[in-house]
Amino acid sequence: MRKQQIIKFSLILSVFSVFIFSFAYYGIPAFGFRASSNQAFSEKTYIGTVDVSNKTHEQAKAAVEAKVNEWAAATRISLVFKSDTFAVDPSQFIYLVDESVADAKSGTQNELYVEMNEGILSRLTLPETIVRHIEKEMLMNELRAAGQRFLPSLEISLENFLPEEEPVTISKTSIDLPDESNEIKELVEVIQKIEIASESPVSLVKTAYEKGLIEKSSFAYSQIASVIYKAVLPTNFTITERHISSVLADNIELGFESKVDFAKSLDLKFYNPNKTPYRIELTIVNEELQVMIKGAPLLYEYKVTASGKQEFKPRTIKQYSPLLQPGQKSVEKKGKAGYLITVNREKYGQKGELLESQFLSEDFYRPEHRVEILPVAPAVQPASPDNNSIGTVAGPAENKTTTTVLPGVPAGADSTAPTQDHSNDSPGQDTSAEVEDDSSLWGKPNEEPK
Repeated sequence: MRKQQIIKFSLILSVFSVFIFSFAYYGIPAFGFRASSNQAFSEKTYIGTVDVSNKTHEQAKAAVEAKVNEWAAATRISLVFKSDTFAVDPSQFIYLVDESVADAKSGTQNELYVEMNEGILSRLTLPETIVRHIEKEMLMNELRAAGQRFLPSLEISLENFLPEEEPVTISKTSIDLPDESNEIKELVEVIQKIEIASESPVSLVKTAYEKGLIEKSSFAYSQIASVIYKAVLPTNFTITERHISSVLADNIELGFESKVDFAKSLDLKFYNPNKTPYRIELTIVNEELQVMIKGAPLLYEYKVTASGKQEFKPRTIKQYSPLLQPGQKSVEKKGKAGYLITVNREKYGQKGELLESQFLSEDFYRPEHRVEILPVAPAVQPASPDNNSIGTVAGPAENKTTTTVLPGVPAGADSTAPTQDHSNDSPGQDTSAEVEDDSSLWGKPNEEPK
């Protein structure tokens, strides 16, 4: 009996001892935390960028959470790769407010704990090459820092977190040099390379001024501009200014001409939207002017298509001169067909799927009419009623030139009047006297001006 009482007393004493020990070890810190949570932070206390001076822990927590909600509703954070932008969802930022407030020290700048959702990159549908090679931890730290500072907007270039890409030739094209090509060769020898900075415009006229080459002819610069223009089209560069002539040069492909004329302020301009620089290289090989654009590979593939080609045949204008003998004929102008064509740029994804088709231009060239000079036919006088009379032939007045009245030209109209430069006219508008009523030459009926 006495032994059992001793055992019971020992058990009671042990339980009481454990209780006293537990209270001493855990109770005082818990009580202290309870007391400190009700104690206000001192002046100049910050959690992240939130001022929590003179606030209790609960008030500080409420202030931080309010700032987080306000920021998440208004912020715009995006990742940029080449010319593509990927928006980051603010809900992927995980704010550890309780832990941040609990660890905060009065009178100092305290860290706001932020974690990133592990699936943030997979939700952005980034290209596989980025996901494979990107420095993920560095990118997460950059995003986390943006969340801690509550930045209202931020663009992060993914190129900063990827291995540097080796330059490649992203576009290459060429044209045959015309017969008169000395000026073109001189320009190419001096220019050689045109540097294209990231997110920057390029002007061919400005390049000419910088290299002191403005004395060269419009024809020479237009030849160079045309081949550069053709090389730029299958890229994501934006064409900001471009012009065409009234007559297409024989060595320039329809739809790919670009006219430059200093006197008329006609320039070729384009813009590089990428975060990386590029370079245009000009060379002459075997009487060919070649242009290559080199730099980092583009994210997408671009193709240029020309469609809707229409041909407008030239008319023949016949003029008569007494200076020519019967049977003779002189061709003053050989004539040239006119054309209309539409050029588009197509954008393809990494799997070969068509993503976008962009209209670039609709080029129209009026036909040049053929002009023939023929001899004047002798005029025959009608026979006299007197059978004995002899018919006489009246020759043309000396040094007089006559012109036929053409279909569609009112009587008395001067079909020999010189034509003007109509390079800026639109299809469907007729400004030459010879074809005043021949609307079939100038395009489709009711065609909207360009």
